[in-house]
Amino acid sequence: MGNFKYRAEHLRRLSKADPVLGRFIGAAGRVKRKLEDEPFAGLVKSVIGQQVSSAAAYSVARRVELRFGGFSEELLAGVSAGDLASCGMSLRKAQCIIEAAQKFSGGQSFVEICKLPDERLCAELVKLRGVGLWTAQMVMIFSLNRMNVLSGADYGIRAGMARLYGCDATKEFIEGKRSLWSPYCSVASLYMWEAAGKRWDGKDFSEFR
Repeated sequence: MGNFKYRAEHLRRLSKADPVLGRFIGAAGRVKRKLEDEPFAGLVKSVIGQQVSSAAAYSVARRVELRFGGFSEELLAGVSAGDLASCGMSLRKAQCIIEAAQKFSGGQSFVEICKLPDERLCAELVKLRGVGLWTAQMVMIFSLNRMNVLSGADYGIRAGMARLYGCDATKEFIEGKRSLWSPYCSVASLYMWEAAGKRWDGKDFSEFR
């Protein structure tokens, strides 16, 4: 499992477009976030992670991996919802994961869907039961390394914006940042998550403004 891939040039362009972000990038250094190697595993883990802490999601995913041997479509298509839910997730999440596994193990390839352009890919992902916009966006960033994704619904991103820019992360504000950061919104998102992290608790962010 590697990290989300981006280049120094992307940081330079973001810093030029958004000096506040640029100063924070200079203070934070290069941010690393793990990238899921297998796209379908990323989908499963994103569903598991809905509305639970990162620690809880990791624990559940680990139990799934140990019990069933992995996260592939073929493996999960044949398990029961009750058995999958017993790993610590809701029955609804388990049903959604199994339904997706059966869909992609019996015909349409998840790998092929993942080759679609961003907008079409997101539209296909949200057609899956239990997959909303946030889940689709997390798959696009952390499984597929898509460069231009900004999740306005993500609490961490909104919290990072509020800290760094000293204002409420309204819909209008987020859309303004989307325009400013494009086509590297995913890279900027890494820094919003960083700004929201415990490393920066108590920091006076006004020095970046």
